[in-house]
Amino acid sequence: MKMPADIQNRMAIYAVLVLAGLLGAASDAVLNQWARTGRGGWLLAGYALWLIVATLLAFILRSGYFGFGAAVVLFLMVNSVAALAVDRVLFHARLSAWGWVGITLAVAAMVCIELGRHHSPVGGD
Repeated sequence: MKMPADIQNRMAIYAVLVLAGLLGAASDAVLNQWARTGRGGWLLAGYALWLIVATLLAFILRSGYFGFGAAVVLFLMVNSVAALAVDRVLFHARLSAWGWVGITLAVAAMVCIELGRHHSPVGGD
């Protein structure tokens, strides 16, 4: 069974958004490694990753699926969750109860943004 084109487009945009967030978190980790070691290779790798992230964000904005604010908020949410995962896996950090509340609110915000895109009144943004 073939998916409608609008659902395929939505899934592709979200896939690019998740990829951008994951690469953003990876580039943060690479830049952190540069800050610790002072080796220029880490800095160049961090720059290269952020260039890819910026290109992916430009692709998302060019698609017109999200406005600038929504795209940035969703990117930062994915980036933050990925950074938390890296922090947990590599540095064995623990998330506080307030941190979990923040993640829950961020996921709720993402759902509200998506629902608002499809249920806004005529003429609304």
